[in-house]
Parts: sequence; C-alpha cells; structure tokens
Amino acid sequence: MDDEYLPLSHDASDNEEEEEIEFHLLEDALYPEVDENEDQVLYRLPPHRRCACHLLNLVASADVAKVDIGSLKKLSMQTFSKLTALWNKQNRSSLAADKVRESLGMLLPTPGDTRWNSVYDAVAKVNALLSVPEQETKLDQLLDQLDIKRLQPMHKTFCGRIY
Repeated sequence: MDDEYLPLSHDASDNEEEEEIEFHLLEDALYPEVDENEDQVLYRLPPHRRCACHLLNLVASADVAKVDIGSLKKLSMQTFSKLTALWNKQNRSSLAADKVRESLGMLLPTPGDTRWNSVYDAVAKVNALLSVPEQETKLDQLLDQLDIKRLQPMHKTFCGRIY
C-alpha cells in the first residue's frame, strides 16, 4: 500500500488487521441508475453541456466586431458610444436615473456581459422609443439634459436596422 493512501491515524489494531478499502469513481455516482434489487433510482448530475447563450454572445459581440465594413463600423461605433454613455449615466448616477425615469416614465434596460440578448433588448427599447415621435422628442431632450450628444437620423436608422 502506498504511503499516500494510508489512513491518517495509526494504532496497533490497524496494523494487525488490514481492511479492504473500496474506491468508487465519482462519475459512477453522478449518473442515474436503477438498482435492480431495490427498484430505486440513484440520481446523478447531468453531463456538462456548453452554454448556448455564451456561444451566441461570443458570435454576437466578438465575431461581429471583427467585421470591417468601414462606414458600417464607424456608424455602429458612433451609435453605441452614445447609447453606452446614456446607459452608463443611468446606472452610475441616481440623479441621471431620476431624470431618465422622469422623462421616459421608466429606466432603460442596459446590456450585460453575461446575457447575449441584453444588447438586443436594450437597443430594441431605444428603437421602440424612437418609433413614437413624442417619445423620440423626450429622448432627445433627455440626452441634452445629460450632456450626451443626440442621436443623429442615421444613428436612429441604425438602431432600427439592428432591431
């Protein structure tokens, strides 16, 4: 028997009688089986699966960022820099959040790194605001109050195209 497998405590009785120790693989305990003798189901954790949401997030962010169509990339960067400034101000300042709630009647959903569709949901909400002329005016006034450059017509169109 190797030293690394010896029990922690030793006394004379341990040396005299060696018990046979059974080792079981953790894998065997984690998958469900039916014990034929007892008719019971033994539960196990399911096999590991890669997260589809994470893969979609990588495609939607990292891979799309590699697309280099000059004017489209520039327009995308300009639009998202303005939207990101709005989302950041709302999340970092309670005064800004109050102004957003006061102007629009709600807080805007903000993108998160862990949810692949969070950018889509956030831009979809902005696009919904832009589709109603009264709300579009309120959004423009809000951007002015928060010292963020307004979305130009081409930026607004871009939001509608990616939605």
